[in-house]
Amino acid sequence: YCLRNKAFACFKKRWHRSIHELNTHVKSILQVNKKVICRACKMTQDHLFEGELFIEECSERHEEELLRLIHNVGKRAQEMDPQHRIINIGKTDQGAYRVTTTENQLADRLAKKIKAAFNTVGIHLSHSKEPYKVDRIHVTFHSQ
Repeated sequence: YCLRNKAFACFKKRWHRSIHELNTHVKSILQVNKKVICRACKMTQDHLFEGELFIEECSERHEEELLRLIHNVGKRAQEMDPQHRIINIGKTDQGAYRVTTTENQLADRLAKKIKAAFNTVGIHLSHSKEPYKVDRIHVTFHSQ
């Protein structure tokens, strides 16, 4: 199981969200196996990320709905796979939101959901050169 988040357990090369979901036989096997830090917890600990989303020029009237949307998409992603997580949601000095994720696909999905929810949004996506897999996405709200 994961040393940082003991609710996560790896069984048959797949991380499971809750050790309680696994049956008693599997739990006894896990107690014998070594304890490690899962990839997502390690990324968080080392301040690494694969997806970076900048949300710019969001009006105050949309902020609450935007943050709720980000949290809900992140929660659903983590329920499907515990390794897909939002690492941090912060605000830059310029007033933009910066969201980092453990998976670049999650950042892409967040941008698409924001565009679908708010029809006045433009998206610009850039990929890092190999060997890195970082997606940087700029979502810009356009004034109506």
